[in-house]
Amino acid sequence: MNLSNKYNFLYSFILYQSSGSISALNLQANPDCPCIDADLVHIHTNRIKSHDSCLDAKIEIDKFSNIQESFCYPEDYGVGCSPHDFNIEPFCDKQSDLPDFCSKSWCYVDQEKCKSSTMTYAKSAFFPGDDLFYSYDTCGFENTFKEFSVTRELKGRTLKVGIPALFYPDHYRLDENGDPIFWSQEIDAGVGDLLGIYPDYIRKLAIRGDFKVEFRSVSPGSYVGKDWTSWTGCVIDVGNGILDMCAGNFWETSERRSIVHFTTSFLNEMYFMMVPKPKPKQDLLTELGLIFKPFTTQLWFVIASVTFLVGITYTVLGSHSKISSTTRISGTSFHLCISNTYFAWTELVQGADKSDKKTVAQRSLALSWSFFILIIVAAYTANLAAFLGSQSFVFDMENIDDCLNQDCLMCHTTSSVLNSVVESMYPSLRRESYDNVSEALDAMKNGHCDALMLSEYNWNINKMVWRECETTFIGKPLFSFKVGWPISDSIAKSLSFFMSESLDNGEFTRVLDTYTPPQNCNLFTGLGEIRRSIPQLTVAAMAGPLIILSLGIVFGLVIKFGFGYGKEVSPSKASNRDENICTDPFRIDDTSNESESSDIERTNTTKLSYIDDTLNCSELSGTECIHGNDPFHQNSSALDLEFMIEEISREKMSVGTIY
Repeated sequence: MNLSNKYNFLYSFILYQSSGSISALNLQANPDCPCIDADLVHIHTNRIKSHDSCLDAKIEIDKFSNIQESFCYPEDYGVGCSPHDFNIEPFCDKQSDLPDFCSKSWCYVDQEKCKSSTMTYAKSAFFPGDDLFYSYDTCGFENTFKEFSVTRELKGRTLKVGIPALFYPDHYRLDENGDPIFWSQEIDAGVGDLLGIYPDYIRKLAIRGDFKVEFRSVSPGSYVGKDWTSWTGCVIDVGNGILDMCAGNFWETSERRSIVHFTTSFLNEMYFMMVPKPKPKQDLLTELGLIFKPFTTQLWFVIASVTFLVGITYTVLGSHSKISSTTRISGTSFHLCISNTYFAWTELVQGADKSDKKTVAQRSLALSWSFFILIIVAAYTANLAAFLGSQSFVFDMENIDDCLNQDCLMCHTTSSVLNSVVESMYPSLRRESYDNVSEALDAMKNGHCDALMLSEYNWNINKMVWRECETTFIGKPLFSFKVGWPISDSIAKSLSFFMSESLDNGEFTRVLDTYTPPQNCNLFTGLGEIRRSIPQLTVAAMAGPLIILSLGIVFGLVIKFGFGYGKEVSPSKASNRDENICTDPFRIDDTSNESESSDIERTNTTKLSYIDDTLNCSELSGTECIHGNDPFHQNSSALDLEFMIEEISREKMSVGTIY
C-alpha cells in the first residue's frame, strides 16, 4: 500500500468509527480498474426473504462439511473502496483477534476494464449466481483474504493420518528395550509415541496450521491379497475417504494421481546402480607407469627437446678460436655438442647448474635454465606424490547398458511401483526382488546378484546398508520419483500452503538431517578405471618457465654475437705465462699459404703442444685446466687427450687427407 493510500485508509477508518456507517468511507480506486457503480453491483443478488434490505451471502463456514450458511449483508457491500468486512459476520464481527483482511479496503470491479490493467482481482464466492469480481489492489491494499481462506480450513481440526507400516527411520516406534523397530506391519507395535522423519515433520506442520493429527493404520482390505504394498493401500484409503492423508515416503505416480491428489513435492528420490567395490588395481606395469603420470606426453616431449636445445646453445655460446675448415679437427664440433648436451641433462636430473666455468653468454642461459629446472622439479615432485598416493579401480560394469549387454542379474526391493517403472524402462533386464535392502545386499555379496538398484535417499538414512563400505554407486541415475503425500481434496490446498511455507524455511531439511547419520564411506559414482581426479601437468602450465628460458637463450646469443663476450670467466688468476698456456693453448693462422702437408704437420705439432701445455697447466694450477679458446672442449679431460692422440696417429697413417 502506497503512502497516499495509507492516509486515505486512516482518514476513512476514522470517519467510519465516528459515523458507524460504511457509506461514509470514500477511497479512490485505480482508474484502470474502477469499482462498479452502486446501482449496478447487486442487481441480480438474492435477498433474504425476511429482510428485503439484506443481501443473501452464502458462506461456507466448515470446509469439511461443504455446507453454506446464509448471512445478511448490507446493500452497499462491495460498493466503492472501503473496509466492507469490518464488523461483519462471520469472520470480522469479533472484538479482538481479527483477521488482517477485516480492516482493508476493496470493492467489486469491472472485469472487462481490469483485464487490461496491472491490478489483480478475483472472483467472489459469497454470492453464487452473480458474476462478481473483487479487488483489494485497485484500492491500494494487499489481498490477504485468500490466505485467510486457505489457512482457516485446518484450524482446530484433527486429521486422520495413515501410516503404511513401521519402517525405520521414516516412521517407527521403540521396543521395550528402547531400540527402534526397523520393520513391522503393525504400527501400534512397541511403546511410546510414533517417531521418525515424517511423524516429526507433520507435527511441525500441525503447529503452523493449528490442527491435530491422529495416526492410523491402513485398512487391510486396501492391500492384503493385492499386487501392491500397504503404501499403495494407504493411497486407496485416502481416495475412499477413510483417511484424510498419508505420511511417509510416497512416490507420486500417474496411477496414484488418478486416485487422489498429492501435496507439494518435498523430495526427489533418485535411483542408482550399486555394484561391489573392486579391489585396487596394482599390476607392475601400472605402478611403473606412475613415474610418467605427473606430466602429459606432450610436456615430456617438450622437456626433452628443450634439454637438447640447451646443450646445443651451450655449444654455440662457448668461446672458440677461429679455425678454418682446413685446420679444424675432425669430429670436434659433434663431440663438443654431445658433451654439452650431456651436461644439460645432468643439470636437469641433479636440479642445478654445477659448473662455474662458463662464459658470460653461457651464464645468461644458465640462469634461465636453472629457473626452468627449479619449476620442473618442484612440479614433478608434487604431482608424483599425489599419483603415488592414489588408487586405481576397474569395474566390470560401467552403467545399466553394460548390465544389459552382459545379461546380469539386477536385484531390488519389493515394490509394485518400482516393478512397473523398471519393466517399462528396461524390459529385457533380468531382475529379482527382495523384501528389504539388507537381503538384497546379502544376495549381491554372495554373488547371486551382479548389481543392485538402490536410491541415494535409502543409502543416506540407513546406516545398516553401509556395512564395511564394500559397495558403491556407479554411473548416472537410472530414474527418480517425486515424493509427496496423498491427501483428500478438502484439505489439499490448505496443507500444501503450509508445506510450501515450511519448505521455504528449510524445515523439512532440518528434520531430515536429524535422522541422517554422518557418512563414513567413500561413496562415489564412476566409469571404467577410476583414479582420483589428479590432473596431469600440460605444456600450457609450463608456458611461463618456457618463455623465461627462451629469453635466456636469446639474451645469451645477443651477448655472444652482439657484444662479443665469448670468453670464459676464470675463477682464479695465474701468471701471464700460465694464463696464456691455460686459456690460449694454441693459435692457428688461417692465412698461411703453406702446402697441405705442412698444414697437417703443423696441426699435429700444435695438438701435441696442446697436450703438453694441458699437462703443464694442470701441474701449475692444481685444478682442472681452463681453455678459453679451446676448439675441442672447454674442460680438458683424459678422454680429450686420448681422443687427440689417436687422431694424430690416424693422420700420420693417412697422408694427403685434408681435415
